[in-house]
Amino acid sequence: MPPWRRNSRKWENPPNRIGFIFGLFATVAEPALSVLAKQISALQPLINNTLFIWITGAGIGFGVALAVLPIVIVSIPVLLTVVDREKAVRIMAKVKELAGVGTLRTACAFSCR
Repeated sequence: MPPWRRNSRKWENPPNRIGFIFGLFATVAEPALSVLAKQISALQPLINNTLFIWITGAGIGFGVALAVLPIVIVSIPVLLTVVDREKAVRIMAKVKELAGVGTLRTACAFSCR
């Protein structure tokens, strides 16, 4: 496999792409952001309104895509409990070990019943 194709599937996780697109377009469609962009361009004429709105939307989209990651990571072991409970318990233990105790304690308690 050519080197440029090895990591080409990093962002092929559909929930991440859907989260990014949702965050991007929900932010761009927000009327308050266009008002803010007009106020900022009145203070600083060098800032383009459209560019400001799209860059802000891309930042929010990236944040939503990152926020979807824990949901995807935790939902895989929950789905595995239907098929193989022992495998799900091992995966959740590994996720809990890597990510710390935090919010995964509730998810592990739910999925390891």
